Amino acid sequence: MTTLTLKNGQWVEIKERQTVGDKEAVAGYAHSGVTQDRDTLFNVVKFKTGTIAVHVKNWNVTDEDGKPIFWPGGKSFADRCEVLRKLDGDLGDEIYDLISQHLEAAVTEKNAQTATDSAPTSPSAS
Repeated sequence: MTTLTLKNGQWVEIKERQTVGDKEAVAGYAHSGVTQDRDTLFNVVKFKTGTIAVHVKNWNVTDEDGKPIFWPGGKSFADRCEVLRKLDGDLGDEIYDLISQHLEAAVTEKNAQTATDSAPTSPSAS
């Protein structure tokens, strides 16, 4: 688990990896049809909502009146999406952006580490 801090000092605790079920839930939730060329269409807002729903495990987030918003971490994907749909749009965007940036940085770091680990080594002097 990783804790990410929002601009207002509130925080979200996320899991770094998705399960196959998480990926299926997001894709199914965000799917909005198929073109005549058989390209899949996704609703970007629903994709963001679904992505937040599968990654957030806990949070300390309040509404406009400063009242805590309950995070249904142990509930269904649909229950988590329903809470997110009621968030202020800017706050939802900030949470999504923070999660996305963190996950992209983790992938970049992992790729850099893999490149370092697989780089040929110089023969040692005998």
